[in-house]
Amino acid sequence: MKKFVFKVLSFLSFLLILPLCILVLDPFDYYTHSYRLRYDRIHIVRQRNVADWALSEVEKISKDLKSKSTTIAIGDSRGRVLISNGFENGWKGRILERGSDILYDLNFGGAHLEESFSLFDREIVNCPNVKSIIITLPIDRLINMPYNRNRIQSSMFNSNTPNLSYLTNWSQLGYFLTKNKAGPSFKPKDPKVWEKIEKQFFTIFEKSRRSVFNANLADFNSEILELNRNDKYKIIIFIPPYEPIFFERITANFGDDYEYFLGEIMNLPYTVYNLQKEIDKFDFVDPVHGKLKKGPLTDLLN
Repeated sequence: MKKFVFKVLSFLSFLLILPLCILVLDPFDYYTHSYRLRYDRIHIVRQRNVADWALSEVEKISKDLKSKSTTIAIGDSRGRVLISNGFENGWKGRILERGSDILYDLNFGGAHLEESFSLFDREIVNCPNVKSIIITLPIDRLINMPYNRNRIQSSMFNSNTPNLSYLTNWSQLGYFLTKNKAGPSFKPKDPKVWEKIEKQFFTIFEKSRRSVFNANLADFNSEILELNRNDKYKIIIFIPPYEPIFFERITANFGDDYEYFLGEIMNLPYTVYNLQKEIDKFDFVDPVHGKLKKGPLTDLLN
């Protein structure tokens, strides 16, 4: 009997180890208690899983704030930089108030279109007063081959019990039991980072095919028609700008294809803004991320 009790107690003790480790390490900055370890979560954890980090921020926003939102923005890091000036302000930067209007920013780094729509579907049930949807639609997102993985659907926070899922997820300890593979911290206008990003996006255009673009655009349009079947929302699309010298490289090498891609997006039956025309209003931290020099993005949409 004693051996049985000992085994049971050992097993229960083992089950307590993981939640206690997660409470102390709190990799995704989910809690606010004072006994958490202090370390650079943004560069150790966020860079390796931006989607989970974004969802941990979304979980912190009260239902009251969400319910007051009148606009939702979805897209990748370019939308996050343009709308809320990047990720540095955490979850608080995802709620932007302008008079009686509240914008709820759901952009997150590296989001492909399926992930953006998945996050929208997850959050729109909490936002009954939304009237407009702003969508980041970079051309390079539409000429990439479709992605096989949806990080929003597979996230530990995308469940009915995100708190329990978070506390019982062993994979979080992998951030500390393995070497940090996130690479160097991002530094604005870092020459090495700039060169790497320029090469990455130039290659995307180099491998582009109109057939892939047309299929992706059709899928995108189907998603819009599905979420807006009753014309409930005003759909606003912005095509984020490229840094001027990089843009010249793109048009010099792939000008005909670029004009075709741009023309097809501009002909969508929504309000579409080509922000490349507003290039003088941006400062660039790399070839594809431009920050407005003055004023919020919504100033350009009036």
